[in-house]
Amino acid sequence: MNNRIIKYSFLFLALTAGCAEQAYDGSEKSSAEVAVIKNSYTSRGGMKSDRADIIAVDNDFFDGSPPARVELLPGEHSVVIRCWHGGLISEKSTGLQGHQGTVEFVAEAGREYKAFCSVSDGKYMKWITDLTTDEIVGREEPVTSR
Repeated sequence: MNNRIIKYSFLFLALTAGCAEQAYDGSEKSSAEVAVIKNSYTSRGGMKSDRADIIAVDNDFFDGSPPARVELLPGEHSVVIRCWHGGLISEKSTGLQGHQGTVEFVAEAGREYKAFCSVSDGKYMKWITDLTTDEIVGREEPVTSR
């Protein structure tokens, strides 16, 4: 039992790894001048989860692990989100499925956003929420999982 907990803890840490990334050229700007978009991890109970990783902004793909948060300049952006959907298949293994898609939205300076994904009825759904207003500011139409 303890070995499983340790194994899943390492899996969770590996999936949540990442650091901040600046998605614009030039020097670092203050938090009032940029918008921030974050990845998400949603537990659905037990070992089931949905995870949204930001893997590109405006067709500029990030190298290595997806950043946990991305700083953007205000304006229109196209964000590629990789959606991971996983769950416990048996006591010895987990299943993990992935799908990526693009969500467009308009970022406002000083605001924080979060990327989300979910799978329902075999369809991946990806969206971005403004954390200040809790409103969905962009979404991709559901895509059937493979």
